[in-house]
Amino acid sequence: MASFSWDRYIIDPTPGPRTVHDFDGLVQHAPHVWEVTSTSRLRAGGTSGLTILAQRTEGRFFLLDPSDGADGVLRQLTELTQLISASAVTLVDVGGDITAAGYEPELSSPLADSLALAAVAGLSIPGTVAVGGPGLDGELSSTYVRARMAHADARPHRVTSADVKAYISALDWHPSEATALLSAAALGIEGRAEIRDSAALVPIDATSADLLVADCQPVFAFNQVAQHLVGSRSFAGVEAITREVCGRTELNHERRKATALAQTAYTAPTAEELQARITAHRRRAAEHGATLISFRRLGEVAGLRTYEPAMIRAAARQLAYDDVPLCRL
Repeated sequence: MASFSWDRYIIDPTPGPRTVHDFDGLVQHAPHVWEVTSTSRLRAGGTSGLTILAQRTEGRFFLLDPSDGADGVLRQLTELTQLISASAVTLVDVGGDITAAGYEPELSSPLADSLALAAVAGLSIPGTVAVGGPGLDGELSSTYVRARMAHADARPHRVTSADVKAYISALDWHPSEATALLSAAALGIEGRAEIRDSAALVPIDATSADLLVADCQPVFAFNQVAQHLVGSRSFAGVEAITREVCGRTELNHERRKATALAQTAYTAPTAEELQARITAHRRRAAEHGATLISFRRLGEVAGLRTYEPAMIRAAARQLAYDDVPLCRL
């Protein structure tokens, strides 16, 4: 698996994606292929989600460094596919923002998905796009994503409980809300989940475990951001192009949030304060229409600056699910 190291501030407080130069302990296999291992560390503090996954699963994880734009990511993927003798590449997106054109008002994170798509579309071997849990990231709606994937002649599949059980323990450490909701759907959990600092309300039912798989080129054909990113050679250029097409990138929000947090004094809440704040917010979330809430969301509203799933689980008590980082309301 190859991915950007681009995480929420609760595990990596620096906005934006990490580069090769941000790490200690990478293993270089080719001129532009670096593997993130269980001992790889970020030099400036924080934790890479790829390191967490390398520690908690049996997968192998390779860093995508966006410093040289889509051309650079394409070069990295080309070398990696040659290294492992890959005959095809699958680009996985939970939620389905990769299906956006770029003009959708509810789209808040257009850059990362589109950059990966621009690179995969340029490979000389076949590429597919797999969208898991349409709409589960709290941006584009499930209806919109499904319509776009249907237009790309997507083939339907379903993620099952057996698919997720071997890996679900990693979610106690990796704060991916969309992946947690996909796993919850596969385990039969249903409801309306409050996620993100925006308090997005995301419906979950059995169909939320759907996996829609299409050839890469039809998806690329309606992602205008990805089309414009082809040939880009710097991350600054990628950001400028995305902002020109969409009017924004996910970095806008990340930088504002990092600046605000840096200017605010922080005192970690006590266990009693944490439980009181979580109890109070659970009531507010229920009034908002939620029946579920993510651990990450609970931690943020309770005033935690880092991801502390064990503390949140202890404070939520019997309302926390045993196998996914979600709490009942």
